[in-house]
Amino acid sequence: MGRIDQDYATDSTVTGTDKVIGTDAADSSTKNYTIDGIKGYILTGGATGSFTAASGETVTVVDGIITSIV
Repeated sequence: MGRIDQDYATDSTVTGTDKVIGTDAADSSTKNYTIDGIKGYILTGGATGSFTAASGETVTVVDGIITSIV
């Protein structure tokens, strides 16, 4: 598994099966999430908050709906 504290080359081709490393809020374990899994979570209304996209833009999501990209 990749290490979170490492620098990796940026991949310019993103696919739904690409994986993102994150931490599970329930038990603090390290998990692999797919882009498709994250997309499904956002589109079904499960997400509220902000994140920084790879392009550097701040994306704000409320109840699964993107409300702004700055």
